[in-house]
Amino acid sequence: MLIQLFGQSNWLLAFLTSLLFIAHPIHTEVVANIKSADDLIVFNLCIGAYLLLIKYLFNQKNRYFILSIVLIGISFFAKESTLTLVLTIPLMLVLLLGLPWKRAIKLSSLYLIPTVVYIIARTKVIGEYNNSEIAGLDNVLVTAPNFIVKLSTALKIMGLYIYKLVIPHPLMNDYSMSQIELNGLANPFSWISLLLYAGLIFLVIKCWKTNKILAFGILFFLVNFSLYSNLFLTIGTVFGERLLFIPSLGFSICCAYFLIRLFSKSSAPYTLKNQSKFILISTVILALYAFKTVNRNKDWKDNFTIYSTDVENCSNSARCQYHHGLAVMKTQALSAKTQNEKIRYLQKAVIAFEKAIAIHPNYSEAYADVGLAYFRMNDFKSAEKNYLKATQLNPSNATAYSNLGSLYFNTQRYQQAKSSYERTLQIILITLTDWLTTHLL
Repeated sequence: MLIQLFGQSNWLLAFLTSLLFIAHPIHTEVVANIKSADDLIVFNLCIGAYLLLIKYLFNQKNRYFILSIVLIGISFFAKESTLTLVLTIPLMLVLLLGLPWKRAIKLSSLYLIPTVVYIIARTKVIGEYNNSEIAGLDNVLVTAPNFIVKLSTALKIMGLYIYKLVIPHPLMNDYSMSQIELNGLANPFSWISLLLYAGLIFLVIKCWKTNKILAFGILFFLVNFSLYSNLFLTIGTVFGERLLFIPSLGFSICCAYFLIRLFSKSSAPYTLKNQSKFILISTVILALYAFKTVNRNKDWKDNFTIYSTDVENCSNSARCQYHHGLAVMKTQALSAKTQNEKIRYLQKAVIAFEKAIAIHPNYSEAYADVGLAYFRMNDFKSAEKNYLKATQLNPSNATAYSNLGSLYFNTQRYQQAKSSYERTLQIILITLTDWLTTHLL
């Protein structure tokens, strides 16, 4: 596809872009993570849609164009980030395929059909986007005391995304509260990031007519990244390396361009003036990326491996500490061969849960699992204390009430067990009724 877009004379740029994209370690956070299968589906469907659109332009057979629109429609139902990939279509048509804006807009507008169908279906099923549903635990930006702090922190995070593309180390699966701290305008990284993105926009303007491939690469990154920048829309996560999977194609185009340009005699087509140095530097970069990718894949073996590895780097993340505790309790403690070994692992899990609580004092789920760990150590008094704290922080925590009922039953407090179980059922019924009322009626 890239050769078709860049032209046969730029085959080296297309080839190096592909190699950089394939080798980039940031992709492990998507490819090795089953939760991110939706990103893989979206990427492949949209690339297929791009190819069919290109084929339509060369063959003028309507079936290719119709199938391209259908693929975009299917992609929307995999993940709504398809929208930004749709927005890059007119840019691709104008900058890379040389179509006039009028025809590019006319063709691109037909992709509004699946877009509108998806928006209607989404609104009908799950309602409109609600910003108040985002928890501070997931995105610390919603806890910002004012707009300036929120903007400054968002800018700093945007710079961190580019840093992770260039130097993908260390890689972590979670950046929730308080791995990334709020900051004001005094933070220099916010200003560095602002200047960096301003520079990218300046490059787009400068290269719009003289270097359309570079302009497209930058715009592909910016457009697809915009959804996750937290500037225009506050999303359910403050930062995620997995979110760079699709934007990284734009980065790969730019990186390949600058590598080739560094050793070329002319701008295009590229004639390398020092092939040995170009091959050496490119090989070193690809080898480093590939080594990191292979090494990182090992961390994604299972929940215990990923969280026990990442907790060393994201120790300030409440959610990372919590999931590390869960992994220890569910994996190591349950498979322990002796009671002493089991208690040792449960104590280790409690330490992780308590670290999560220290970061986020209102972490109801963490209190509930501290209670469960104590329950499995037969420390019923400590277990009850933590279960009650969990229900106090979140009266709708059905799991905490259910576990509390089990504790009361095991300690022969049957009336209290009955009340806890009834409260559990009540919460489940209320949750189910609210969902049915909101989405089906």
